[in-house]
Amino acid sequence: MRVWLNLAGLGCAAYQLFDAVFHCSVRSVRKKHRLPVVSLLIVIAQSVIFTMGFILMFQVLGATGSALRGDFVIFIMSGDFIYDPYRRDLGSRHSRGPCVADDAACSDEYGDRGCLGRVGFFYMQLLSIIVILGFYYFAFTPFVIEEPLGTFMMFVLAWFSGCAIGLVIYALKPWALDVIMLVQTVFQRLNMVASGKMFVANSLLGSVLVMFTWNPLFHVIDQARGFAFINYQPRNSDPLYPLYFSLGLLMIGFIGEYYTLQRASSSWLAKI
Repeated sequence: MRVWLNLAGLGCAAYQLFDAVFHCSVRSVRKKHRLPVVSLLIVIAQSVIFTMGFILMFQVLGATGSALRGDFVIFIMSGDFIYDPYRRDLGSRHSRGPCVADDAACSDEYGDRGCLGRVGFFYMQLLSIIVILGFYYFAFTPFVIEEPLGTFMMFVLAWFSGCAIGLVIYALKPWALDVIMLVQTVFQRLNMVASGKMFVANSLLGSVLVMFTWNPLFHVIDQARGFAFINYQPRNSDPLYPLYFSLGLLMIGFIGEYYTLQRASSSWLAKI
């Protein structure tokens, strides 16, 4: 009897958790516009413009031939679509972690500072990727993603990494807001190049490679291309590095957030 009661309790807790995730995801999706479809179209338009900008840049520079063998548009998308959730979660002014803290995280008081807001970002980005890839497949050229599950897991890992770093940034902001905001901006700009989304990691010399291997996003994008393309084998990246890196930062972020919230005054929190 006790076992059944425990299972019932776990089922009730799971239902409450998924219910909170659903409602907070809906709130996050509808935050930009009253109609969810319009919010989705905005995210799709942003992703398309971002991708087309890089394709045009490569065309102007005549660097399309330097990419790995395969569909060049998929090569660009494999970088942009993984970089984008990382950038959004890291760039969110009130980034928290990817885990669910409590139901109050989705209230208007917390806004997109809540943990569940990250789930809404993830949902919107994933849905926009499915729509864009589907349109490209049926309207332009059929393509093959060699290992879709592995590619998707790299997308999740990029989102998770951005959440973990964002949590650390959020914990540090009350102590030195201007300095942290400057560091965050510099880090975001640096990742435009340091993420490796604009080139193939296997083509880099060893002396140049050391400038990028510190970045977990570099490993994620390179591994994603290894899963997406049958003729590309990543030799200079490891999927475990960004995973362990993100888990470590997540623990540091939770500790730092707890320490900060225990000591920060109301005037500090009013600044963020």
